Amino acid sequence: MFFTILIITQVTNYMLHTSTKLQMASVVCVQNLTWAEDEGAAERQTRLREMGVCKILQQLLTTTDTALFEK
Repeated sequence: MFFTILIITQVTNYMLHTSTKLQMASVVCVQNLTWAEDEGAAERQTRLREMGVCKILQQLLTTTDTALFEK
């Protein structure tokens, strides 16, 4: 559990970073963390929501960078 929170915290930080490459990488991490077939996915999805990841993803939808938008 501790490592999950630590990872999500770091991923969240990278989602807010000014570097588009770090933002894209963090979005891929979120995709991997929420893969439904993986054990513990539901818990991770809940934790991601609680830590505001959904709101950050909504903010990233306003990007002008097409590569980031497509992720």
